[in-house]
Order: sequence, then C-alpha cells, then structure tokens
Amino acid sequence: MSDRSDRGKAVADRMSRRFAGDEDDADAERADGSDDGENAEHDEHGEDDQRGERSRNVRNVKEEWNGTYVYLPDDIDGPLDAEFDRLVYECGRDLDWKPKKNRHYYPVVVADGIETVSEMDPEAFAARLEELNLR
Repeated sequence: MSDRSDRGKAVADRMSRRFAGDEDDADAERADGSDDGENAEHDEHGEDDQRGERSRNVRNVKEEWNGTYVYLPDDIDGPLDAEFDRLVYECGRDLDWKPKKNRHYYPVVVADGIETVSEMDPEAFAARLEELNLR
C-alpha cells in the first residue's frame, strides 16, 4: 500500500503544480519571460513538466484543455456546485481572489478524487458505491 500511497502523492503533487497558476500569473510570466523555478526539478521523463507548464499558461481552458463530460446524480451534483460557491465566497473574502470553476475547482476535485480512488482496493471501492447508492 505504501507504493500506491507514494504514487498517489506524486500524482497529487504534479496536479497541484499543474493547476496552481492563475490566469493573471500566467499572463505575467509570459509577458516578462520569468519562471517561478517550478521547472527546475524534472521528473524522470521531463515531459510532465512541459505539459504542466503548458497547462498553466493557457488563456482559455475550454479551447486548450481536454473536455470531459460527466453525468452526476443530483445528490452529488448539488454539493459539487455548493462547494464551489462556498470557495468562491471564502477565497474572495479571505484572499481577495476568486477561483474559476474550470481552471481551478474541477482540476482540484478530480485530482484529489483520483488520489483517493487510487488508494482503494476493490472492496473499498464497491463499499463506497453502495454508500452512494450507485451499485
């Protein structure tokens, strides 16, 4: 389980680096050519860092990222939207910054969800489906 946990943490780290930027920061980096040093470390392939840099520097995520359509039951979709609204309010209040749903919120929800699911064995996965009344 340790290898799976380590792999999950590595994926989460890559995803958080990939989606940590904001449009204004990306525009500023492009304008002055500066780099925040995140690409100084390369993983074993080096390719993930390049993809991560491209992901941060996009102007329009709907045009440049892969679109994935998801169908959710109402009892999951409602809280998904409610949590986003809460974060927009609290980030605006506490950080004077408002996250965007496609650029910031969905990637974090999916990355953290992937990490959680990657740590499940088949029995835990089936049990969670039962809890959600999906099986």
